[in-house]
Amino acid sequence: MIDDVTSCPHGDRCGGCDHLGVSYGVQLVGKRDRLASALAPFPALAPLEVPPTRGADPVVGYRTRIKWMAGKRGALGLFARGTHEVTDTPECRVAAPALADLGNTLRALLRDPARVRVARSLRAVDLREVQGADGSAGALVTLVLVREERPARRELEAFAEALRTARPEVLSVWVNWAAKKAIQILGDETELVLGEPFTLDRQGDVLVAAPPGSFVQAHRGQAAALARALVQRVAALAGPSPERPLRVLELFAGAAPFGMALARAGCQVTAVEAYAPALEGAKRAAVEQGVELETIVGDAEAAVARLVRTETPFDVVVVDPPRRGLSPGLRRGIAALSPRLVAYVSCDPETLARDLDDLSWRGLGAEAVQPWDFVPLTEHVEAWAVLRPAPRRLLPVLAREGEALVVDAPPHLGKEEVVRRASAAQKRTLAAASPLPDGWSGAFALAKQPLAAGPARVVAAVRGSVGGRVRGLVGRLEVLARGPGRSLVAVDTDDAQGVVKAIAALGRAGHPPLGDARDAPTARHVLERHAVDRPLVHVAKLTLAGGAVAESPLAPDFQAVLDGLGLAGKKARPESGSRERDAREAPEAREAREE
Repeated sequence: MIDDVTSCPHGDRCGGCDHLGVSYGVQLVGKRDRLASALAPFPALAPLEVPPTRGADPVVGYRTRIKWMAGKRGALGLFARGTHEVTDTPECRVAAPALADLGNTLRALLRDPARVRVARSLRAVDLREVQGADGSAGALVTLVLVREERPARRELEAFAEALRTARPEVLSVWVNWAAKKAIQILGDETELVLGEPFTLDRQGDVLVAAPPGSFVQAHRGQAAALARALVQRVAALAGPSPERPLRVLELFAGAAPFGMALARAGCQVTAVEAYAPALEGAKRAAVEQGVELETIVGDAEAAVARLVRTETPFDVVVVDPPRRGLSPGLRRGIAALSPRLVAYVSCDPETLARDLDDLSWRGLGAEAVQPWDFVPLTEHVEAWAVLRPAPRRLLPVLAREGEALVVDAPPHLGKEEVVRRASAAQKRTLAAASPLPDGWSGAFALAKQPLAAGPARVVAAVRGSVGGRVRGLVGRLEVLARGPGRSLVAVDTDDAQGVVKAIAALGRAGHPPLGDARDAPTARHVLERHAVDRPLVHVAKLTLAGGAVAESPLAPDFQAVLDGLGLAGKKARPESGSRERDAREAPEAREAREE
């Protein structure tokens, strides 16, 4: 299998599979290297050994859930490379055979003149293969229709009846209503048209609910193997004769496949998920299997904050977030729970690396990582990391001058925490002597008595193409590099307070820092595409009152995204091995091929 090379008749146009014509062994090495490159810029993670990628079997015909966009004349597939034109893929190599056959039946129905109203309003289809408790095969079909072009109910029912007549294995047909110009494929309104409202799907050793729209891993075999590995890791934590069941918190639980497996193994599991139908199904699935599962419907960060306030203890935290990873607040909350073990399942190496580095500052150190191939023939890399309590990292001291010092502050600890840690390390009470706004990184001065820090230099990645002058900016501006719609700049100021004023002046001139929450559309864009979850601002140089100069190298998370942002100019080229993710790919296309 390692030497297998896969071809596809649609490969010259379809944007779904990046590695057609590449031997499977080479694919696995590339995925391992991508994870290693994402970890490398972070000193706390660089020592981690990245083992070979755990390969999948099978490599073709593996996708048990597939989303296809709908095109003209009954076409179902993904967008052609570099376009928004749907490429029909009736011979898709990665779709499970049953879903490929089902797709061809749908194509024929969509070309039937009697189904023209449904075909005209169809935006996408979401197909899922399920296995019953007895091993029987079935399928769920969700038709994603444009809300503004809603067909009559009788037309939908007639379409569903015709589909199930042709394909008796279809257990249910649903309709999801999406706005015409929505970015995401699925909308927030789903209704049953025909069939069973509740379906169980065997995932490894457990049965999980399969509500429409609920996340499920693309590769059934790999998902089952990962769940077994997780159960083994948690069992080792409990030991041979545990005095009590381990308490497990599963975040971004979906239908709780990991939680169900851990509950079956004797753990007390609390599952948190924002999509209510997924948890409703999980509760029913737990009852069907005779296990207990506590559920919390809601945002993971808010749920963890409540658990921290109520001092609810957990031995293990399992997280399986979307590509954007964990929010800074959620990382703080997980650390505050003080678990004995964290299992982090990731679908994006760059956000995983960012989050592991931040958690290491909060007393949770990564002891192992493992890349998995969950989506063969694509660049997609799944990985999991195991974290345990570890000594909190000391803040590097960049310069000293009498009672004052300058430390190298990471981006997410915040001023108060940095002051507290520096005071504890120095065994004396210190106060902030230079600014450190939320999310900024770099040189930060502290002193026992108030003092004025001298000249400073701040580096920022900002929106737009910055010219040689910016109105209202006090300081010496240097443009280090320019990329598409963004710039990397440095400003030298006569005093430390001036760096905040300089960044504010850039914002007023239409050049806010990338990742600044006050520029919401841009912040969301760079979070989704480049793992940026804070303002990309770094204090690179700071001078104390007596003349001592402290210089801070660009923070690892900042440095790691410069290549992806197109800002690695000659004056600011990172040493990072982080890679460019396709910024031109439409979000709905990426969603369709990754999930």
